[in-house]
Amino acid sequence: MYSFHSNKRSILVVLILVCLIEYSLSTNTNDKAQITKDNNENQAKSSDASTRQSTNDDSNQVSLSESNPPVQSDKPAKSRIEKENKDYEGNLNIKIENILQEIDIKLQQSDLSNTNEKEISSDADESEDEEDVQLPLTSEMQQANAIYHQAVNLINGTINRQYRTAYKLFKQAADLGHIGAKEELAFAHLMGVHLPMDFKRAQTYFEEGIALGSPQSHYGIYFMNSVGLIPDASVSKALVHLTFAAADGYHPAQMALAYRYWRSINIAHSCELALIFYQQVATHVASKITSASGQLVQRIRLYDEEENPAQSNIMSDNDLLQYYQLLADRGDPQAQYGLGQLYYLRDTAFDKALYYFRLAAENGNVNALAYLGKLYSEKNDYIKQNNQTAVQFFQRAVAKGNAIGQAGLGLAYYYGAGVEQNFEKAFKLFQLGAAQSNAEAQLMLGVLYYNGEGTQRDFKTAIKWFQAASQSGHVLAYYNLAQMHATGTGVLRSCPTATELFKNVAERGRWSHMFTEALNLFRQGHVEQAFMIYLYLAELGYEVAQSNVAYIIDQMSLDISNIYRTKEERYKKALIYWNRAAVQGFHYARVKLGDYYYYGHGTEQNYELAASHYKSASDHSHSAQAMFNLAYMHEKGLGLKRDLHLAKRFYDMAVETNIEAYLPVTIVLIKLQIESFFERLFSNSKSSSSTSPPPSKSPEEKQTTSVDIDTLWDLYLMAALLGLIGALYTILWTHNSSLYTVSSQSAPYCSFFSNRAPSPQPALTNCTWFQENSCCRENEVRHIFSQVRPLIGSSAECSQFLNILMCYVCSPLQYHFYRSERLHVCSSYCDRMYKACATALMKGIPVGELYANGREFCLSRRFEISDISNSSSCFSDDYGSVTTKQIKNSNSNLSSTNIERPSMINMFLVICLAAMLSFILC
Repeated sequence: MYSFHSNKRSILVVLILVCLIEYSLSTNTNDKAQITKDNNENQAKSSDASTRQSTNDDSNQVSLSESNPPVQSDKPAKSRIEKENKDYEGNLNIKIENILQEIDIKLQQSDLSNTNEKEISSDADESEDEEDVQLPLTSEMQQANAIYHQAVNLINGTINRQYRTAYKLFKQAADLGHIGAKEELAFAHLMGVHLPMDFKRAQTYFEEGIALGSPQSHYGIYFMNSVGLIPDASVSKALVHLTFAAADGYHPAQMALAYRYWRSINIAHSCELALIFYQQVATHVASKITSASGQLVQRIRLYDEEENPAQSNIMSDNDLLQYYQLLADRGDPQAQYGLGQLYYLRDTAFDKALYYFRLAAENGNVNALAYLGKLYSEKNDYIKQNNQTAVQFFQRAVAKGNAIGQAGLGLAYYYGAGVEQNFEKAFKLFQLGAAQSNAEAQLMLGVLYYNGEGTQRDFKTAIKWFQAASQSGHVLAYYNLAQMHATGTGVLRSCPTATELFKNVAERGRWSHMFTEALNLFRQGHVEQAFMIYLYLAELGYEVAQSNVAYIIDQMSLDISNIYRTKEERYKKALIYWNRAAVQGFHYARVKLGDYYYYGHGTEQNYELAASHYKSASDHSHSAQAMFNLAYMHEKGLGLKRDLHLAKRFYDMAVETNIEAYLPVTIVLIKLQIESFFERLFSNSKSSSSTSPPPSKSPEEKQTTSVDIDTLWDLYLMAALLGLIGALYTILWTHNSSLYTVSSQSAPYCSFFSNRAPSPQPALTNCTWFQENSCCRENEVRHIFSQVRPLIGSSAECSQFLNILMCYVCSPLQYHFYRSERLHVCSSYCDRMYKACATALMKGIPVGELYANGREFCLSRRFEISDISNSSSCFSDDYGSVTTKQIKNSNSNLSSTNIERPSMINMFLVICLAAMLSFILC
């Protein structure tokens, strides 16, 4: 035993030295100064300690690894991987005897590894036969352990999580010397979510954990060194701690190290090492996967959130969730089924899932019957497992042709759970479910073909069904495909393909749920806390987290946690993460890289590199922005050969790709035509002004002349625009009697719809009183009404007030009260609407209790309030009932006595605007 450990220590030292040597020899790249980040382990550890994770994996999941006993033929496949990669496996299974003994001396107890969140992965199971030193816990440590358990239970519940109380208990346990509690506090101080952000205190806790050999603490110090949260941070030191944590079987550390090997970040590229590390993490994740875990995790890019702010869904919109709860409580079976799925898949709140699935099943929802079978077939803390009851629900669903029920009953026959084991019946049921594109049935068909159970063994057909299941996002399908590509079973062995697939599975681990927490924090305005969580996830290799880190650094003006104090430092960090996200295929990150090189942000200005990034984004992602930038660089000859024909081609391509580019492209093309005209004009005038050959000029003189000619067109363009504006203004002055509008009765225009003119809309089904003259179209008003959720229990009077208010978008006089993209509502209208809707429910609470008065009610809807009742500048009932006849009269009764005459100030403003426009175009 001792020689074995001594050999492993030697291997560990060699591995660390290799990492340090490779780092010292690495060249200056965009990632050289990269300060990477790791996942927030305080949440990960809490979810490890959660007893909700103890589900019956054997009845829900099948993979091709040895960790899943039901797939027996996976053992030969696993042994092939071990044989091919035995040299690397030896490096990864290193365990340091002294560190383990110190941990055992301090913390050993029957369930201590779970309570301290030091779960040993399946790859370390080989050391179970070794005799560890086990000493009894002192009374003080037993007390600390009990306090720690109590705190973990407070934050692992599905409802009413008491974080404040829990962290007070963690502090008590930490004062008694509990290392798990210290690490919880350290990560909380690191992220600043439940405790004040305090990097120095976090470092102290981590260093105490390192003294006991804790891999989490090694990882915490690695993270702080890598990101630069501590003085004299060192990437070399970070790699040492990362290696210790990964060698000790800590899955986030293995994932971070695998990503570094895969993307050559401060370490030489090694596909095989990346494959093995990702495989270990993926095997752990796959062993925890059930049909109720890891399915509904949203990874939302903040860039997309900004581009499409109106998009919301039941996962991230609490108001929408409450609305569905109200519908479900009123007997809507679809809403009941949807809420059951949400609690089952996202929150693993099985008690609530059971309640809503029962309601939906009683109301005739067949899918709910099948999910009831799933609930009873799995082990959890709320529902006692009962295979016979599960089979009954599955059979009722199968009788109605339900694919979920077919897959569930097929699993029962496959494992012999509640029925006699029968592979042939399972095969037929899986075929029926797969024909309806059920992912679980497709996965199990692949398993049956792989094992030759109920049918002949056929690896190619197995791959076909695994691929079909993976297209539906089934995690175990990705895992099984990765195993087959890693071992060359049924396909040619491919390390890159297997690594990507294992990476995909690893990213479905429990730590992926931190994306939801980070997004909620960002939406609530807690940018620093969201930034730290995204930073943590970015170190694990999540492309979405990397782009979000870069986005926050790039867009936010505040100094994030005092980490990046100077603008140049911020640009350097953003450049690193834009680059990482771009390498993983995010096209907007590639465009941002081009911008950074074009302007010299965080790096030296380099037009050639900027053009190459724009070209890549244009070719691979068809980015209209990249095409526009390439056109401009061709036009100006920046980093590319000056070619006006190519410039026009790229401008046209930008318009074809995105119609929103039409206006800027049109302006630029006009400018190109003017520029081309003046170039020809100067060329002709120079050739005609002299009959003798011009004297020879030096290259410097030629360059100066070309620059002067190229810049003179700006003055000509400005003069032409000023002349055009002046001519138009003179015409308006001369014909003011017919062209100027009346100040008191201005001609109507639609300010909500980019100032277009109102027109008859006889097809309107809502806001019908505007049919003869309306600003909105039928499809537009239908879309607006579909996006507004009605108030539950509203009276007829309340509904009338709300309908009139929503119809302001159709009013031809909306330019009076819709200004600066905000609706201005009269306070009197708000008060009357508030009284009429006082008993209606909003967020499950009566409006009269939720808001004190009409002003608060309107402000909550983001309206501007005018305190002048019935003012012509705010919305009221008068505008809601305007007839078309009144609008026509406002067009025809233009009084010459109230015409606003142009003044010298107006003329001066017009000339200034014309000059500004000229310079902008230039």
